[in-house]
Parts: sequence; C-alpha cells; structure tokens
Amino acid sequence: KEVDERIKTFRTLISKAEKEQRRLESIMEQQVTSQSTIEMVRHSLEEIRNKNLENACFKDKQELIARLGIVVYPSEDHKTVRITSKLPILRDKFSPQIMSIASPKL
Repeated sequence: KEVDERIKTFRTLISKAEKEQRRLESIMEQQVTSQSTIEMVRHSLEEIRNKNLENACFKDKQELIARLGIVVYPSEDHKTVRITSKLPILRDKFSPQIMSIASPKL
C-alpha cells in the first residue's frame, strides 16, 4: 500500500515536471520565432534604407550627413581628408579617420 502511494506521488511529480517542460519548450519556440521575425524586419528595413539612399538626390544626402554631424576636413594639399562625427555614440566606436583621395589626373 505504501509503495503504491509513493508510486502515485512520483507519477504526479513526473506529470507536473513534463507539463512544465512542455510549457518552457513552447516559450523557447516563441522566443526563437520572435527573434527570427526581428531579424526579418531588420533586414527589410535595411533594404528600404539602402534603396532610399541610392535613390536620394545630392541635396538629400547632404542633409543626412549634416543631421549625423559628420564633418569633412580637407588637408591643405587636398590629398587627404579627416572625417569626424559630432555624435557622442559614434565617438566611442570610431575615431577620426584620415583617407587618401586619388588625384583626378589618374
């Protein structure tokens, strides 16, 4: 009789654990689905952004650069430029860059 009661108790515990396992698995599946949805949305937005930048006129691109606080400083010999950003977010990730510009005679 005691063994039957213990078996019943353990079966109840196993049943509860299996239900909890199924619940946690469904939560994990939802997270994976939402993560993939987020990636799909991000990819779509990047495509729209790239298309808009490609189709933008010079004035629109110039305005975007101004909004980002990007400043280009040409050197006196006009062979290199220094590009900086006034955004504090970008300062942490990027340092001012010096780029060479090819001569138009090439």
